[in-house]
Amino acid sequence: MEAAGHLLKGRPAALVAAKFGVSRTTAWRWQRVIAARGVDSLKRHKAPGRPCRLSAEQLVLLAKICSEPPSTHGLSHERWTGTLLAEAIEELFGVHYHRKHVCRLLLTGALQKMR
Repeated sequence: MEAAGHLLKGRPAALVAAKFGVSRTTAWRWQRVIAARGVDSLKRHKAPGRPCRLSAEQLVLLAKICSEPPSTHGLSHERWTGTLLAEAIEELFGVHYHRKHVCRLLLTGALQKMR
């Protein structure tokens, strides 16, 4: 936001680019955005990303499944792993997730929020 202040004071975009270590194209883009929509439009917004392939109901069911040990579901494991959960999701819902993505869901609490 400091760069935006310099642009608002009329400093050339090329000098702002050099001072803040960005390309001149980026600084010029910032200048156009500030002029058109104001400084607040430069604030970071969370990228929405790809929508979840599981429905809200499926996520609720998955959160319930995760709260129970795998042995409850006929598996011989003591706790859920990314691979095991990815296999369960594919078997239950027909949706393939990579084991690392399933771990990310668990770590970010996406399933916790659905409980």
